[in-house]
Amino acid sequence: YNLASPSPMEFLFRLVADLTAEAKMAGLDNWDGLVKVMPTTPSASISGSPEPYSDPATPPLPFAPGPRFGLFAAYLMELGLAYAPEEVYSVSPMPIGLAIAALRISLEAYSAPNVLLEGALRRAELLMGEEA
Repeated sequence: YNLASPSPMEFLFRLVADLTAEAKMAGLDNWDGLVKVMPTTPSASISGSPEPYSDPATPPLPFAPGPRFGLFAAYLMELGLAYAPEEVYSVSPMPIGLAIAALRISLEAYSAPNVLLEGALRRAELLMGEEA
């Protein structure tokens, strides 16, 4: 058997998908956090070349298009993994702890309605076994 533990990003994307569906069911289509955004590849000024990735083998986008709050949470998680990996992996429950923290910050940054904050907490408790 090949066993693997889900990564923090896999947990996050599952929670984002669930909360997006919950927001739409609750009639929150006008919430700013649900605006779908398209991630971009690095610009020419960053890479130094006049036309970055102009060849047919263009690298993939870092994340799939998705709701604003989800992409912001993914960005926060990447920052945590890049700049504090020891802290991220030493905290229990890993790997979901970072996903929940990034999601909570993102929801609050976009002034999420209480129904979504409560939904995120419910899902976190289910995934963590009532430890949230």
